[in-house]
Amino acid sequence: MKKLSTVSILALALVLVLGSTVAYAAFHWCPDDPVLLIGEHTVHVNVDLVFEDGQDPTALVKGPMHVRVYVPRDVEAQVTDAGGFQVTIIPNGEPVGDGAIPVKVKALVNTKGSESVLVTLLVWEQGGVSTSTDGESKAWVECEVEL
Repeated sequence: MKKLSTVSILALALVLVLGSTVAYAAFHWCPDDPVLLIGEHTVHVNVDLVFEDGQDPTALVKGPMHVRVYVPRDVEAQVTDAGGFQVTIIPNGEPVGDGAIPVKVKALVNTKGSESVLVTLLVWEQGGVSTSTDGESKAWVECEVEL
């Protein structure tokens, strides 16, 4: 039964993401995005490259893709799946004790030209909470969430 509810949540998230990107010809180019375990929360880091219809997105990407994850120094964090990214966890800031956990994620995608990038953080334990930030390739795109 738990598997069914997870599938349902994933399907709902996909519908929400696709519905919010109808202006894009195509948007998702990376089959495996990073998954993190921060404290007791699973955080999915989706990095999307917006490209023209008919373009091969893998031909646009140049070099490795990077994700930096900044968490308070007293919070346990690990990469459960790096996907196609080089992921670095950086203990940062003051301890949080029993309070909310501030998480900052920066993603860098190098491309041959200038392309739009969308970084989305999905947290299933909080009812499918997500937050997104738009940016450009060849520059760090920063997205934050509180767990």
